[in-house]
Amino acid sequence: MKPLFCTLAVAVSLLAMSPAMAGSLAQPEGAGTSPATATGVTIPQDAGQATTLPAAPAAPPGGAAHGVPGPSAAVDVPSPPMTDAGVPSASSAPAAPPAVPATSSAAAPAAPAAASTPVAAITPAALAPEPPPRNVVAQISLSKQRMEVIVDGQTRYSWPVSTARKGYRTPTGSYGVERMHRRYFSRKYDNAPMPYAIFFHRGWAIHGTGDLRRLGRPASHGCVRLHPNNAAALFALVKDYGRDNTRIVVTR
Repeated sequence: MKPLFCTLAVAVSLLAMSPAMAGSLAQPEGAGTSPATATGVTIPQDAGQATTLPAAPAAPPGGAAHGVPGPSAAVDVPSPPMTDAGVPSASSAPAAPPAVPATSSAAAPAAPAAASTPVAAITPAALAPEPPPRNVVAQISLSKQRMEVIVDGQTRYSWPVSTARKGYRTPTGSYGVERMHRRYFSRKYDNAPMPYAIFFHRGWAIHGTGDLRRLGRPASHGCVRLHPNNAAALFALVKDYGRDNTRIVVTR
């Protein structure tokens, strides 16, 4: 009866054991279990000895097995240190990246504005060469006894003249027009007529003459004589261009 009673006790103990304890019973002999413990189930090792098995350890919360936390297992996360007011301390907050100074277009020095240069409009008239100034030049050669009338740089007339005969002189040089008289009579030489008179230096003048046979050689008291028609043409030309735009040039 004693062996049968021991067998029933072992069976009841096995039914109360957890699966984890049943696994530990399956370990081979000498795997580290003690033949006798303070608490547990006593089983016979042979006919005359009994062995006490260790009690099964309690299963972790959530039914975790083999060290793997179950669905309801809590994971410990270290909490940051708190201040007395319950606010995480500044030392526990992650360090912010260094601030990069923002570039502002307003802070940058403005480049000096280039001075705007007005550009004149180019027209065909601006590209055309400027016309020569309007002027009249009466060139008188004493040696040739001729007058060349140059208008705007172009020779327009060439006429014979009579200048001062021996004992008198016709002054040389470049002169402007001092005064003009369509009809004039000499006060010095017997009231002699001097039509279309153009005075260029004191009492010296260019004028028309009736002594046509002496034109082309010296014959006057110092004035420059012309055919009356040529004198009238020169007078009208000077009137048209103006006294300020007329030069009288006398050369040897």
